[in-house]
Amino acid sequence: MTSELDAVQRQSLYDTEQSKIGKFSGLLSASCKFAWAGSLAIFFSSFVSADNAAFARLQSAYPILRMAALFGAICFVAEILQYFFAYLFASRYSKWLETAEVVTREDVASRTKSCWARSNIFLFYAKVACAVISACLLLLGTLAISLQRLPN
Repeated sequence: MTSELDAVQRQSLYDTEQSKIGKFSGLLSASCKFAWAGSLAIFFSSFVSADNAAFARLQSAYPILRMAALFGAICFVAEILQYFFAYLFASRYSKWLETAEVVTREDVASRTKSCWARSNIFLFYAKVACAVISACLLLLGTLAISLQRLPN
């Protein structure tokens, strides 16, 4: 026995998914704005002039900072992909709601288990894990630099 959604429930689902399309495309754009700035900052920080004390301190923690940058980059890619899959899910879900003759609760439940929805969830966890690892490595690198003795 399947229970059909009434017109109000169906319209509510449709409106919710339609609103997500703009939201996720906006988040994707916002993330892209900061990508080049972060990438350039990490890239240029490794090329500090070799004739000062800051370069020696930075070079001592360079492997740690490089790993932090790597996990930060993976986090960024996962975030972009997450927004992309969320956008695909919302747009396909909206289109399905527009064209479906009858929408049952079981249909709605099965749609939320699509590859797009599952990819979105997986990428969310991957993004958070990479962000935590990157933050911990940055903390470790900062501590390594801060605890060094200054040259006399």
